[in-house]
Parts: sequence; structure tokens; C-alpha cells
Amino acid sequence: MANHLKAIHTYLSRHVIYPPLLNTKTHQNVGMAIVIPCYKEEDIISTLQSLQECESPECAVEVIVVINDSEDDEKETKSFNDKSYIKCKEWSKENSTEDLIFNTLRVENLPSKWAGVGLARKIGMDESVRRLPPEGIILGLDADASCQKNYLVAVEDHFRENATANGCSIYFEHPLEGHSYSSEVYESIIQYELHLRYFVDMQKRMGLPFAYQTVGSSMAVRMSAYCEVGGMNKRKAGEDFYFLHKLIKQGRFSECNTTTVYPSPRISDRVPFGTGKAVGDMIRNGSVLYYTYHPASFEVISRFVTGLSDFYYGNPYPIPEHLISYFNTQDFKSKMLEIKLHTSNLNSFKKRFFQWFDAFRFMKTLHYLRDHYFENIPVKDAVIEVYGNELGKNEKEMLIRYRKMIIDKN
Repeated sequence: MANHLKAIHTYLSRHVIYPPLLNTKTHQNVGMAIVIPCYKEEDIISTLQSLQECESPECAVEVIVVINDSEDDEKETKSFNDKSYIKCKEWSKENSTEDLIFNTLRVENLPSKWAGVGLARKIGMDESVRRLPPEGIILGLDADASCQKNYLVAVEDHFRENATANGCSIYFEHPLEGHSYSSEVYESIIQYELHLRYFVDMQKRMGLPFAYQTVGSSMAVRMSAYCEVGGMNKRKAGEDFYFLHKLIKQGRFSECNTTTVYPSPRISDRVPFGTGKAVGDMIRNGSVLYYTYHPASFEVISRFVTGLSDFYYGNPYPIPEHLISYFNTQDFKSKMLEIKLHTSNLNSFKKRFFQWFDAFRFMKTLHYLRDHYFENIPVKDAVIEVYGNELGKNEKEMLIRYRKMIIDKN
């Protein structure tokens, strides 16, 4: 506990950007805070209503909506956000209870260099640090998402049952049909979510320690651990990927698959990659087809990882030929020898190795193989190459089967 308190104090003194933005007294039993970045959102109230309809956990919960805009945003955007702020404040006043408190922050004219979802998340999560106990939980949600009614109870139970967990990825499902979006949007999100499931599944099959979904609308972190890793970054895109993989490297990361978050499948041009960008690109290209990493790339990396034991014990360990040129640029041999020199057994060798060959280096290796040997292929073809027809004959069937595989493991 003393170390946690020191990390929290250090974080608050060095890493926060704003002074306290909420002047209300914190509930004495508060145990969770849900942070929702909100930029020009038309239906933020629906997200808040989804939380209001949740079953009540044992602890009190604070919701912090961060309505934000940039110094470069047009007057229309700022005006829209002003109206959203008033609407949220009025709704929150009418619907907050003693144990579920809705707060709204209006953060204007953020520096254009940093303005975006990462900074908005950081502002809300930093505010949560000031209001939660050290073992409290900070959850990330999006302003166009909803959740299952047991969302709060399930997350509370997960961290109670996993007392040492630093954080978790929460199970999610995009809507695959309905009347809220066009048929092209639903077809595109099936493709993209299938890619997400395939991508993490391939890492799990390889036994990689960082094989988790990293989606900002479905994540949770213990407050003390949030501070220990330096908090949320200010990236305009991919903030969730970078933050969660920094957290995963600390160990004791987990999955909460006993509840469901429902992110939006809508098109978005606010960020250079991610769900909204992928859906928009497919529709704009006139071909609802998502290209993903070739299974052969994973196979090459798998052979490389499988051979770690041979290297450690001094047995013949030929680097896969596809990776020789790439690893020559990474000072690979000297790095492996350095890792071996500073470890006393195979387990510690592997643990230290994966601190170096982490999710970021793994992605760079995948991209090298994609660019030099194995071009991306349609996600349906990739799944068939791995599973044959075991998961179904079309993308929707495959996705539903992937989802079932995850839930059945609980």
C-alpha cells in the first residue's frame, strides 16, 4: 500500500495537466469511475442511460463525461459542445443518485497539437485519480457505446476475484444488424471485428503474453496501477493500444468476459486508424472487404518464439530465413545474449525477452513480413486458412463462432 500511495503522489505531482476540475465531495464508498470522452456527440444521453439502467454494484460509482474541443475547432463545433454540456448537466442533476453520480466537464480550446481522444481520456482519468481510493477502478467507455445491465457488477466482481489484477480488457460486441445504420456499415463492422478476433486469436495460439484486445471503450485499470505506469497518453489515435500495452507489460493483466460493452460501428474520420476509419474506408472503396495479416506471417514469428528454449540452452537455433535481414537491423544477436546474461533460468529469460519483444516490436515484425513476403489477404480467407470451414462459411458465421469461443472459455 505504501508503494501505491507513493506512486499516486508522484503521479499527481508530475504528470497531471489540469488542477482539480470537480469541486463536489467524493462519496465515501466510491470504488469505480467511468471516464467518457465526448466530442461533438449527438446522443451522449443514450450512453448515460445505459449506465443508469445497470444493476448496482456494492460500491458507489462516478461517471465523468469530458466534453472537449480544440483551439482550432470551428464555432459550430464549440457551440454544439456547449449545448451538449448543458444537456448533460441537466440530465445528470435529474438522474444522479447517492451511489451513481454523473459528472460533466467542459474542457475548451485544448492545444491543437494534442487535442483529441487521448488527451480527453487523460483529463477524465486524472480527475478520477483524485477521487478514488488506491484500489479503485477506472473504466474507459465511449460516448457512442452502451453496455449490458450487469456491466458495473461484473467489473466489480472481476477485480474482487482477481485481487492483484492491474487491469483488464472487457468483452465487447459491435451490433451486426438493425435499423440504426446502413447495411454497408453492418457488413463492414462484421469484417473489422472478425479481423480483431482473428488477430488476437493468432497471438494466443502462439502463446504471446500480450494477446489481449485493446479497445478504449472496453477497458478497466486499477487506479494505483494507472499511476504506476504514468497514466494515459495524449495521442490523437491509438491511445488505448499504447496505454494498455504499457500496462500489460507490468503483468497481472486479465480479461473480463462476464459482461459486454456494445461499441458503435459508425463511420468516423476523426482518427487515422481504428474502427470508424476502417468502416469508412471499406464503404468509400466500394468493397466491403477487410484485408488482414497473412497466417504465414504469424507462423514465421511462431517458429521464432518456439525456438527460444533452444537458444537459451545453447542448442542449434536458426533464425527463420524471412526474419534474418530484419533482425540484422535490430541488433538481435547481441540483445539475445544480453538477455541471457541477465537471467538465471528459462522462465526469467522468456519474461525478459518479452519485455523487449513486446506488442510494439511484434507489430513492426508483422509489418516487415507483410511488406517483404506475405501480403495482406481478405480476413475471411485468413480464417479459412487457419480453421478451414470449422468456424463457418461466411464472415458473420465466423465472427459469431469466435465470440462463442471466448465466452465458452469462462
